[in-house]
Amino acid sequence: RVDAVDDGAGLVRSGGKVLIRLGEYAEHWPGEHVRVRGELEEPASGGEYAFYRGYLARQGIVATMLFPQVEVTVPAPAWGWRHRLTRARLALEGALQ
Repeated sequence: RVDAVDDGAGLVRSGGKVLIRLGEYAEHWPGEHVRVRGELEEPASGGEYAFYRGYLARQGIVATMLFPQVEVTVPAPAWGWRHRLTRARLALEGALQ
């Protein structure tokens, strides 16, 4: 969920969702608040991407961002059920590799 966008002249309140693609080994947890810096792009459209853009729109995603710089501003709580579930999933994935 996007709260604000810096347009170069300052922060502008905004809303909607951005699909952010991170590197394979990025470790972020559910519940973290992050600040990302990168270039916003409109979802691809036309041809084979027409369906994908519609899918993203139905999910409330208005833009995409590839491999931004990420800064954690509020860490995820280490005691929440989402945190425990994510740790269990990552441990299982590690054991299966």
